[in-house]
Amino acid sequence: AIFRRACRVGGAAVLVPGVEIGEEAFVAAGAVVTNDVPARGVVMGVPARVIRRVEDEDLLERWV
Repeated sequence: AIFRRACRVGGAAVLVPGVEIGEEAFVAAGAVVTNDVPARGVVMGVPARVIRRVEDEDLLERWV
């Protein structure tokens, strides 16, 4: 898997080989990721699906 800047992956998530987790994306705990996750995408489920986007106020760069 390829992890881009500031992405977050929850515990027990399964990532198939070769997927890309986009910048500032969020993978929920227990998700099974079979496709690339777009930048700022929030995914969950089996298989993982995009349910929303990370809002501006939730970006890691704002946590500093």
